[in-house]
Amino acid sequence: MLKLAEVDSYLFVEELGKCEHCGELFANLPPLGGGIRGNDCPQCGGELTASSFGYVLTAKGFVRSHWVGPAGEWVSEKPNRDFCLGDVLVVVNPPPIF
Repeated sequence: MLKLAEVDSYLFVEELGKCEHCGELFANLPPLGGGIRGNDCPQCGGELTASSFGYVLTAKGFVRSHWVGPAGEWVSEKPNRDFCLGDVLVVVNPPPIF
């Protein structure tokens, strides 16, 4: 995990999280292939769980229920436009890869 200030230029909204313990914004870079448990917040050292990435557990499994929005706060709908958090561009809909 990287503090948002450590991200060079841009990241995708799906890579952005917010620590459930201290509220620090962070980037999940590189993506975790196996799961999200066992990772620590770069600010407070608290364990990051699905909640830090906006997921809740339902009867159908984990479902994304919120995203970090343009003000750096949780929003209940995925943003529909790219936005900046400090010097970092958060890309909502990346172009297709050919």
